[in-house]
Amino acid sequence: MLVQSAMASATSVPISAPVTTVPFPAHLYCNEPHVTTQVCYNEVVPKMVDHEARRMELAEAVWRVIARSGMSGATVRSVASEAGMSPGALRHYFSDQAGLLRFAAQTMTRRVVARLKQHLANGTSGIELSWRLLEEMLPLDSNRRIEVIVWLEGISQARHDPELNEVKTSGWFGERYICRTAWAIARGLPVPQLLTEELTPEDEACIGKLHTFMDGLTLQALAFPEQVTPSHAAQQMRDFLSTLLSEVNSHRRAGDKTDRS
Repeated sequence: MLVQSAMASATSVPISAPVTTVPFPAHLYCNEPHVTTQVCYNEVVPKMVDHEARRMELAEAVWRVIARSGMSGATVRSVASEAGMSPGALRHYFSDQAGLLRFAAQTMTRRVVARLKQHLANGTSGIELSWRLLEEMLPLDSNRRIEVIVWLEGISQARHDPELNEVKTSGWFGERYICRTAWAIARGLPVPQLLTEELTPEDEACIGKLHTFMDGLTLQALAFPEQVTPSHAAQQMRDFLSTLLSEVNSHRRAGDKTDRS
């Protein structure tokens, strides 16, 4: 259930070799440090401030507060305290709570996408690569658990925030694309080049089942960690994917026999 942004256009998202870059929101901050000034002994001394690094620290502070106190607890004051800065300093980066929360959700997406890229680039292939991609949707460790909590809190808040609602919708398509990519890799099919590019109706039906299963499994693993442990959740995902693949192969074999008779 990981959504992730001020997202790339659904009709123009390219895929990088060997498979693809999952289309999620672009980051909202610049990549170059900016110069502020500091008065010292009556002289103006340039001070380099890496705004990207600072904003990442703030995003992580938001995630910790949300995981501990929920979305409503992530106020400018509480996040500033968590980050070790004053509310006034935080407002230099974000004018209100809504902007802070949107940025935190989008930055979280960026982090997930970075992990997906690593899986796609590390030489893993076939069903094992499909597993690795799908595992990023599950709360299998503390970092991914926080990501799922933030995402679920964001879904709830999206009812009252149109911009978060856009992030939520983009996230659904992003998750579907992860499932479609994992399915295509497992089946040995070409990976779709665009977010809106679909496979055959039969494949899309299986992808829909996989997406729904992953969402349900994510909720269970988050809500009942003692009953659905990380290893149990990962194995359930693998078993379900194998079952879907077996069903498709059985249907195809049955169709081939019918065509020959």
